[in-house]
Amino acid sequence: MAYIGVQPTDTYLSIASQQITGNGGATYTLDYSVSDEESVAVFVNNVRQNVSTYTVSGTSLTLGGTISASDSCWVLFLGRTVGTKTPANNSVTGDMLSKPFTYDDASDGSVTGISVNNDYPTTSTASAGTGSGIRFGVNDGSFTSAFGDARGSEILSVTQQSNGRTRDIVFKTDNGGTLGEKMRILASGGITFNGDTASANALDDYEEGTWTPTFGGTTTDPTVSLDIQVASYRKIGNQVTVSMYIRGQCTSQGSGSLLIEGLPFTINSSSNNYQSGIVAYAQNFGSDNAPRSITAQPSSTVVRCRKNNSSDPRTGMVSADAGSLGTGAANNTFMAQITYFTD
Repeated sequence: MAYIGVQPTDTYLSIASQQITGNGGATYTLDYSVSDEESVAVFVNNVRQNVSTYTVSGTSLTLGGTISASDSCWVLFLGRTVGTKTPANNSVTGDMLSKPFTYDDASDGSVTGISVNNDYPTTSTASAGTGSGIRFGVNDGSFTSAFGDARGSEILSVTQQSNGRTRDIVFKTDNGGTLGEKMRILASGGITFNGDTASANALDDYEEGTWTPTFGGTTTDPTVSLDIQVASYRKIGNQVTVSMYIRGQCTSQGSGSLLIEGLPFTINSSSNNYQSGIVAYAQNFGSDNAPRSITAQPSSTVVRCRKNNSSDPRTGMVSADAGSLGTGAANNTFMAQITYFTD
C-alpha cells in the first residue's frame, strides 16, 4: 500500500502512573514534574477527581482533601504518554536477540567493533563451551582480533583451566609483529611478568606507611622519653625496608642487649636470617656505647644494636645496662635503615 509522506511505523505506547500511599495529609511528591493540572489524572478510591479540586507545581501535588493509608490514590501522567520505536526499559529479553551480537562502525576507516557470543568471543578461535567473554578489536571479518592486533591473537585474554573456574588475566604486547606475554594476574593472587606463571614468583603485595620505633632491652626495657620518633616502611612482596630516626633522654636504664622495637612486620623465622642494616648516625649514647650496625632478630619485630667488634655478627651486642644510654636532654640520637624478609 502506498503512502503520502512518511510511512507509518509500529510504536510502543506507555503511560506512566504512580500509586500514592496516604499519610493523613493532602500534599504529596510526584515521580515526574508536570506543568499543569491537565497533565495528570488523579483517582481517589477509584473516583476521578475534577481538575479544579487539586493543584500541581512541578513534582508537588496538593489534593482537595486529606487521604490516609487505607485510601486508594493513584495518578496517571497524561503528559508522559509517548509514542516511540524504542521498547520500554526491561522489556527486551534474551530470546529477542540474535546471537552472536556484533556491532561494526567503518565510517572512519579504522574499523572498530564489539562482538559478544554465548560460547566464546569468536567461534573461529575456540570451540563451543570453552569459555565466555567480550572481545574488542579491529574488524578483520570475524572479530577474531583483540585490541588492535590484526592476526587473530589476543593481546588481552582470560585463561580457563579444565575445571572452568580458575582464570588468569593475561596482558601481551605486539613488538614488531611478535606477540609476547608481559604481565599476568593469577587467579590465586599476585602478578607475574614475561610469561612466568609460577605462584611462588608472583608479586602479591605492595604497601608503604609509618611505624613507631622505641628503645628496648633483651631483659628489661629502658625508659626513654623520645622527642623525635620518625619512621617509615615500604613492603614489596615479602621484602620490607624500614628507616628510623629517634632521639630522647633516658630516665631509667634497662638490661641485656639494646634493641630497637616496633617493626611493622614480623621478621621471618629462618635461623640464618640475620640481615644487617646501616647506622647513618648515632651520638650521645652513654659509655661510648653508640651502635655501629643493626641486625634483624628472626621471628620478632625487633633489631639488635651492635658494636661490630666481633667476627660473629650475632655477638658484639650493644649493652642496655646501666650507663649505656645518655641521660641528658636530646641524647641517644639514632638514624638507621634495614631491609629484611617477612613470612
